[in-house]
Amino acid sequence: MLSSVVRTAANLFTLAALAALTIWSAGRLLSDRLEWSQYLYWCPTWIVLLATAGLLTLAWAARWMGTRGEGVDHRAGSVVLRWGARGAWAILLVWMLLGEWHVYRAVAGPPGPGNAQTMRVFFWNPGGADGITEAVISQNADIIVIANAPMQVDWQRIRGAFGAETYTIRQDRMALVSRYPIVRWGSRDLGISGARPRGFIFRGGGYFVQDTGQGLFVEVDTGPALGGRTVLWALDLPSDFNLSRWKVMREAAATLRDGEVRTYARTVGGLDEARPVQRGFPAPDIIVGDFNTPRGSASFDEIAPGMEHAFDQAGWGCAATWPGGWPLFAIDQAFVRAPWRAVRYQVPDLIEARHRAEVFDLVAGTASPAPP
Repeated sequence: MLSSVVRTAANLFTLAALAALTIWSAGRLLSDRLEWSQYLYWCPTWIVLLATAGLLTLAWAARWMGTRGEGVDHRAGSVVLRWGARGAWAILLVWMLLGEWHVYRAVAGPPGPGNAQTMRVFFWNPGGADGITEAVISQNADIIVIANAPMQVDWQRIRGAFGAETYTIRQDRMALVSRYPIVRWGSRDLGISGARPRGFIFRGGGYFVQDTGQGLFVEVDTGPALGGRTVLWALDLPSDFNLSRWKVMREAAATLRDGEVRTYARTVGGLDEARPVQRGFPAPDIIVGDFNTPRGSASFDEIAPGMEHAFDQAGWGCAATWPGGWPLFAIDQAFVRAPWRAVRYQVPDLIEARHRAEVFDLVAGTASPAPP
């Protein structure tokens, strides 16, 4: 009687593991195309692997207890269930290591730049972290983009670390420092609706704000070796995870395409000359930002169609960015459009902050090769 109960428990543990793997598969197929399916997609694959490995281990232990002294359980249904679950788990492990984490690059390395000149882009949303100045300088970037920069940033020191003339923009929640001359730029809110109001209380007062997202575009002159004029978008989308990410991307994309934008031309003397309001941002070559949406989500097709993620071209490993101390989710993104191609992508652990930063090297060449 006891052995029968234990065997049943083993089968239940195995069924639970199969159910978890099936739910994970449904989330991967549907991605965030539906509001409810986005929560399935957001569950990191490695967590699913650990959870199902625990269930399969419990199933093995229970099956061993139930068959001790009686040999292995050879009943057809039990065998199929047992090996089906193990096979599905093994397939998921291979998929994560090769399809998601690109671990082969740990041995072979990312695609090299050859003799091409590289441009290093750095993006970070440090939140209220202190002491980010030295961390930013340590990455030796050519273009630095900071979202929601804290007050205690020594911008003069960051600019001085370039060792040459620098070009800067600070607008709303975005700050940018560039080695390359800024030709024009523009900024506006993204008009995203539905985010819950957030309250900020301090001594003597406080305020409430509803985040509608923020976007900045910058056109820089990168010179002949790097393709000439290059347009970069920096985006910060609402962090309310109750929102449908597909809806968020669709509304942001509509604003970026059709919304009125006040643009400015940077004159030789470093002054900004207002230009007539234009419709939408110019088409991007590079997009960076805090999307508050995990890497690989289908909704990115709304906002970055025809672009590839820098991680998919040159990164490897988990490369998660949030929360900063023990990152679980890759919600900060970097997209590039051919002829730009990433030859290096990293998520460095700089200091304790809300997010980890992204840093990636680009070359201006032919379209990126197909992944191995």
